[in-house]
Amino acid sequence: MKLLICDDSQINIDLVSFLVEVFEKKYNIKFEIDTRLSGDFILTEKNSYDIAIVDVEMPGISGIELSQRLKEINPKICIMILTAFDNYLDYAMKIQVFRYLSKPLDRNRFMRNLEEAVEEYNKTNRKLTLKSNDSFVVVNTNDILFLERKDGATKVVTVNGEFLVKEKLDECKELINHPDVFVHSHNSIVVNLQNVVNFDKTIVTLQKNDKETVETYMSQRKYKEFKESFMKFVMGK
Repeated sequence: MKLLICDDSQINIDLVSFLVEVFEKKYNIKFEIDTRLSGDFILTEKNSYDIAIVDVEMPGISGIELSQRLKEINPKICIMILTAFDNYLDYAMKIQVFRYLSKPLDRNRFMRNLEEAVEEYNKTNRKLTLKSNDSFVVVNTNDILFLERKDGATKVVTVNGEFLVKEKLDECKELINHPDVFVHSHNSIVVNLQNVVNFDKTIVTLQKNDKETVETYMSQRKYKEFKESFMKFVMGK
């Protein structure tokens, strides 16, 4: 698993690198670690990473722009944003940041969020097999935008298109087995929080690709619960 640490402070890089090493020993996992003092490398190197830990405030390429470019290279990357400022949450949502971590870094929270990032990577990079008509379709759970109940079946909307499967909505949720990420925006709709870029009390907007978004419904009854789930997902609390 390839992991990027990008921060314009060597002190911060050393701290994060140390915590990652502690994590490796604790969980018997080995990362291929790349450290950078600037995001400018992305202009000439198209490296693909599985997890990125990125500072927002950097000279040259900002952490937000770097994250956007990393997402273009590998849409499945888990990005953890580091910042001393709270006004980047909207940007973090738009580029589908996995976790938003405030400086100074809370070590326990960082370790917990890195564990969640590894779990997320393993869960969302697995394939789900569903029955559609007389054939089976295989979809990566990370590519699902939302699920919608349709006359006893389920419409599955993904980054690559949509199809109707015979499994019921609750059966699909059970197969995905990721209740912290796949949550209801409506009694008949389950949304993948990883792909949410905006929402209000009536509509949820999800990123389909670099140029396209899709929308689905939000019920006012579900709004508060959905918002709490989203904030928990992004902030890792």
